[in-house]
Amino acid sequence: MATLNAYSNDPGYYIRAWTSDLRNFNYKIRSEGWDIIDSDPNLTDGVQISWKYINTLKALGVVYTEESGVISPDDEKFTPDPDQTSESLSREEAMEFLDAIRSTRNLSTQELEQISSVLGIETLDDNHEELESNISSQIKEELSNNRKLSGEVCDSVVAFTPEWKTESDDLYHRLFIILVVKDNSGSVVTSTTHTVKFHDGTLADWSVIIESGCWKARGEAYQHVGSLLPIVVNNIEERFPTMTDTWLDPEINLTVEG
Repeated sequence: MATLNAYSNDPGYYIRAWTSDLRNFNYKIRSEGWDIIDSDPNLTDGVQISWKYINTLKALGVVYTEESGVISPDDEKFTPDPDQTSESLSREEAMEFLDAIRSTRNLSTQELEQISSVLGIETLDDNHEELESNISSQIKEELSNNRKLSGEVCDSVVAFTPEWKTESDDLYHRLFIILVVKDNSGSVVTSTTHTVKFHDGTLADWSVIIESGCWKARGEAYQHVGSLLPIVVNNIEERFPTMTDTWLDPEINLTVEG
């Protein structure tokens, strides 16, 4: 198993590794990687580390040797034996390492997706269709059982953005919930649009757009938030438990368009 080591008389770290082709050898780590290691409490001098750590650092372009230069994760010369790559890395450890990376550098969408894949982290992008389906079915059940919520509302549409959206250098996901009001003929009379924004796995913002500014419409909109909030939170927590350890207190914004 590979080990992470700190230099005795100089700053920085190196990784002592082994492959069947190269036998024992040392990976060097560029200075940009030192802060990442220092930010992860699991990475200390002399600790044995999974190759998922190493391949992630390779993906970030901070691993090199004097002879070969910077090494990519798919460099066959430095590929370990299969029995080494099977080393486990818990989801909690993977998330802590990802947090350490994001605390020290800004990741592009492509880098975030690549690193999540290397670490084996399921992101909010994964299986979003199932997430939409679960939330939608639970909302429909709530509509039929909760007379305060249902009132005139008789249908709902749920859509989750399958990719990151960037605002002010921060990465967000959005969940859209549309509650639809229809008349007896089935024609749509009005709708209420709820946009739920997630940042780093926490609920950061809940925006509601209504078509009427009367007090009844405003009251119903906030009532909807109260009924929908536990459905959304429970589904996110169930699917991504380590991404929601600390839920933010979301700001609720109400906008009238009509």
